[in-house]
Amino acid sequence: KGVEDYDDIILEQFTLPGEDCAFCPELYREVTALMLKEEASEDEKAYYSELLAISGRPENIETLTNAIRDAANEDNAEIFAESLELTLGGDNVVELLSNFLEDKNELLQESSVAAITNQGSKFAAQTLYERAVRRKDPNGDYNLGIGLGEMIPDESTLPYLQELTLKKDEYSHMAVKSLLNYGYDGVVLVFDALTNSTNPEQDKKIL
Repeated sequence: KGVEDYDDIILEQFTLPGEDCAFCPELYREVTALMLKEEASEDEKAYYSELLAISGRPENIETLTNAIRDAANEDNAEIFAESLELTLGGDNVVELLSNFLEDKNELLQESSVAAITNQGSKFAAQTLYERAVRRKDPNGDYNLGIGLGEMIPDESTLPYLQELTLKKDEYSHMAVKSLLNYGYDGVVLVFDALTNSTNPEQDKKIL
């Protein structure tokens, strides 16, 4: 019924249902089977895969990563990757997705970065920052609309971002962007870093 109208209200009701959901394991088995049916329409594949992505369950996220890899064609892979980008979950989901940050499959790699970007936790921020440093990529995937500079952080992530900002190196601008994405309190932290600065030229470069 939800697929017929691509009903977002139904999707909202199945967002992060929690560990105490007794019927969820059976539900997700059925949803996975429906998603992987050869005769499934594009809307069906998209809807069912989105249902898995918003479940917050690592096993369902892993199902999606496998579906991207094993997709019969590029269109199917794109559908599953777009859903993976909508992933919700805790640090256990981030840890799983971090395994694909250097994957040979570029679609899986990029959608995993996007999914981690959506999380906002300190661990997610660290994972994205470390990827940028490891790859010697000061832009940190920002040109793709993903990465630390696109993250809307949780409140608990702000001190870590402030720490990165105060490093004032070639990667600091990503943390500044993320702080600004948070809103007022993030802007205050950025201004604090600038007010107490002894290197205005470097500040200009970061800004």
